[in-house]
Amino acid sequence: MAQTTSSDSTQILSYIQCYALIIHHTAGTCATGSANSTTAVGDFEDRVLGSVSNLRIVDACTFPSLPPPLWSYDSISGLHCGLLSL
Repeated sequence: MAQTTSSDSTQILSYIQCYALIIHHTAGTCATGSANSTTAVGDFEDRVLGSVSNLRIVDACTFPSLPPPLWSYDSISGLHCGLLSL
């Protein structure tokens, strides 16, 4: 990986946008159900089930499927780094 010694915040942001990686998280990897379910990790209001209270699920693990994005981060970062053009 290339290293930067710049203190210019614009160059640092550009470096991060070009070299940051996206870790894919698939939708629907965790079951949703009622409080008495033996397999569900959350309920239908995205509350975590079990001994933890006042905790919500805030990612797509309980979504049945993901809606298509208008722009993915890959597309935006590709444009920024000059890898794609409009």
